[in-house]
Amino acid sequence: MRKDSEKRLLELGFDTDLIQKIDSKSLNISSLKPMSKHALLKAGFTNDEVELIYSKTKRDPISDEVLDAVLSKSGEVCCYCSDGISTRPFHIHHIDEYHVSRNNDEDNLALVCPNDHANIHAKKITIEEQKAIKKVWENLWSIAQEYKTKGIAFPFGAFEIIDYSVKGNITDVFSFSSPKGSVCLQLAKGYLSDHCLMTIEKENKLILAGGSGSGKTTLAKGIAGHIKDAIVFKYVVSDKSSVEIAKEISQFLTLAQKTLVLIIDDANTKLKTEQIESILQFAKKEQKIILVNTRNSFSSEGNLEQHFPNCVEHISWPILREEVIAAILESETEIISYLAQNEINYHNGDRIGYGVLDQHLNRVAESYAKSTDTVWQFIFMLGGGLLRISKMFTELQAEDRFDLVVLYISIKQIAKVEEGSSIDEIIELYSRNSILKKQSVPTKEWLKDKLNHLCHRRILVESRGMFKTVHREFSKSFIENAYFMNRTGCSELLDEVFKDFTKAREIMILWSWLKYGQANDYTKRWSASLTIDQWKSLTNETIKHGLPILSILARHLHTTTLPGHSKIANEVFKDKADKIADLIDNGDESTLYYFNEMGATLQYHCKEVIKPIMDKIDSDKFADLIKNSDVEAFHYLPWLFNTISIGHLEWVVNFQSKLSFMDFQRIIERNEKGKIDLIYDLISFYRNYIGNIKRSEFKYLVDKISLQIKACSLQEIRFPQLFISGLTELIFFEKEVNQIVNSIDFNRVKKDFEEATPRYWGSLSSISMLGEYGTNSFSRDFVDALDLNKVVSNIEKHYEANLHEFRVLMYQLAYGSDSTKKEYAKALQPMVEHVMQRFTEKEDHEDILKAFYNLDIELGKESCKKLNKAVPKARKKIKKPSDKRKSKLGIAATEKSGEEYVMLESLISLRKEESKQED
Repeated sequence: MRKDSEKRLLELGFDTDLIQKIDSKSLNISSLKPMSKHALLKAGFTNDEVELIYSKTKRDPISDEVLDAVLSKSGEVCCYCSDGISTRPFHIHHIDEYHVSRNNDEDNLALVCPNDHANIHAKKITIEEQKAIKKVWENLWSIAQEYKTKGIAFPFGAFEIIDYSVKGNITDVFSFSSPKGSVCLQLAKGYLSDHCLMTIEKENKLILAGGSGSGKTTLAKGIAGHIKDAIVFKYVVSDKSSVEIAKEISQFLTLAQKTLVLIIDDANTKLKTEQIESILQFAKKEQKIILVNTRNSFSSEGNLEQHFPNCVEHISWPILREEVIAAILESETEIISYLAQNEINYHNGDRIGYGVLDQHLNRVAESYAKSTDTVWQFIFMLGGGLLRISKMFTELQAEDRFDLVVLYISIKQIAKVEEGSSIDEIIELYSRNSILKKQSVPTKEWLKDKLNHLCHRRILVESRGMFKTVHREFSKSFIENAYFMNRTGCSELLDEVFKDFTKAREIMILWSWLKYGQANDYTKRWSASLTIDQWKSLTNETIKHGLPILSILARHLHTTTLPGHSKIANEVFKDKADKIADLIDNGDESTLYYFNEMGATLQYHCKEVIKPIMDKIDSDKFADLIKNSDVEAFHYLPWLFNTISIGHLEWVVNFQSKLSFMDFQRIIERNEKGKIDLIYDLISFYRNYIGNIKRSEFKYLVDKISLQIKACSLQEIRFPQLFISGLTELIFFEKEVNQIVNSIDFNRVKKDFEEATPRYWGSLSSISMLGEYGTNSFSRDFVDALDLNKVVSNIEKHYEANLHEFRVLMYQLAYGSDSTKKEYAKALQPMVEHVMQRFTEKEDHEDILKAFYNLDIELGKESCKKLNKAVPKARKKIKKPSDKRKSKLGIAATEKSGEEYVMLESLISLRKEESKQED
């Protein structure tokens, strides 16, 4: 076929295979156009080919200039194969399909082979991704031409271009494959990334050194993507010799006439130090180099660092984790949705979500971040790693009973607080375990290979010759699974700890971890088997390890419901007052917390011990512990003082003189902004156990609450639901109510609320309720100012999975004006009815109907009738205290005097006097 005829067919979108077939039948575009489908079939074309010929001959042809550009820039090589082979069949593919766009522009055309053309449609590759793949190949091909002019063959496959234009999803990290460039950009934000970027901009080279799994490669891709106008290449290390690799990289940096960044990943595994130094000499303003050095394992690393001292950044998980957590939290909605859709949202028995009973992503992420050693361990746990344990256990059981080895490692890791197991310890296990000793004792080499294989499978991690599981939560779940699947074998290894009282610390820690899981049966059987003397012996050993460990024993003896435990608790603690007091006097800042953990046991089982404990302790030191506490401590301190007052009320009354209101002011100053609920806890504690509040102190507290809530985002606001619990008189002071409510950053919080996740839908409910006691119009104005379309659109995303929060949100919206409430009710009515239809009568969520009825009575009645539900009672409106109310009259009279006065008296000392009078 003549070249011009072939070109006409290419311009219409025919692939080269079909063009050859057309040529073999001595046909061309002119002869094809008038042929009917019957004639084409008779000519020997298949049904599919006939349909294709018939449709493509009716198209507008691609212009000669555009076709030439596509062929030239691609090198007639499929952009998906990207291997430099131009002999395979191809055709010109419309990225945005022709029948939809009729777009023959160059940027909508890609040269692809038949296989990849089929994959594009089968895999539904997006237009964005197709254009990115085309652009990447054209860039690579242009460099290959620069090689060609020098008579050198380009090493296709050795260099890949990192594309940042295609939007990825941060959930891609859970697959453990290399994230898309855009995700790496998202993860590389923060101080470390900024510092690395400054280094490479200044030095033109950057060496990222750190252990395996520390996140170096992802960070490298992210940093490179932030360098303006540069094409980012990554060298793919192969099995070639170090000489060949060094030559390929050097030639690339010599011949590639582009502004670029080259990432060389794991270079130290293939290159020698002198080769690396030689390569780094090529770095310049237009060609920057990022070298990823795994495990700091250069044979002469010191020399390398001495030669490039300003270019080395040591990367570890503790350094990187703040940036990773920030990126994770930015994508909370996507991550929660991913975990739910993939049924891997399991974290020690709970799920991550927005509901009141759900775990918060930030808390789970921060917990895993602090308790993992590498980024991949963190991602493994966050991505539902615990759900994979059952399958792993079965596989390990079939592999030389390695389930017992991992079980031993798991038990030790928890009992000894993250201590790993050595190869020698595991070999010793083979000599005493009833199952493992039936096998021959393994050699160290064989065992090490097996353990390293488990590390590769992300079951274990190794550090300095010690092996642990990927996470202590993983260890806990593995123990529970082992007990369920192999009770006898698991019990034998647990017995090694629980039946040796010299391991009292390990016993208590393991007990606390296993008590509420599937292995709870073991701890119940074990505790039921102990005699009083054994309990005393165990307690004597436990008390040697301090108050934190002793408090675990005390808590267990209170909460375990086995017969006789109340008697046991009394027997083991009745003569321990002196020792407990000594532990309190010599304790650290956590003493108050652990003393409170013992409180219920002392109060209910051996109340007579409380008085001698309190008489023995140094009350000045005890007061100092309170003075140095953070505000969070006042969440549990009332419970501790309630216990003490039950056993020794006189001590509590006498202790009041040890603390002043000024001491509590200093504590409040340490509170984080927005956490007003903690201030209320502190105020309640002070008023119950330390002193009555004066009017000036009341004013200070209102000022401090107003200041700490000012400039907060919606997500930072934590206002107590029972907003009068600490400042009981607040409802009588309209000016102070207005001050608190008006301190809210109206516009900022409004914007936050419009896009808030369900967890924050109720964040303003208490403030709105409080506002009703003032003369401000915050509650109504806030709802009226919201963008209804944004709020409703956001509700639609989340309401079905967060019914409690949906109900709370409707009560919040009910503070709006009548016209606004009507608009919201119309928008939410289909959602309410949809939700109610999901439940049977026994599962009825009447509270949702009640909240909707409260939003709009007319539409509420309409939905009740449609759903055949009873019309709920209207919610009572908040009434301000009457001006004739005795309390308000008293306050008003005192306020007029302008003198200092004591607010409502609520001290425990008054209750003591009252009890005396009653006696």
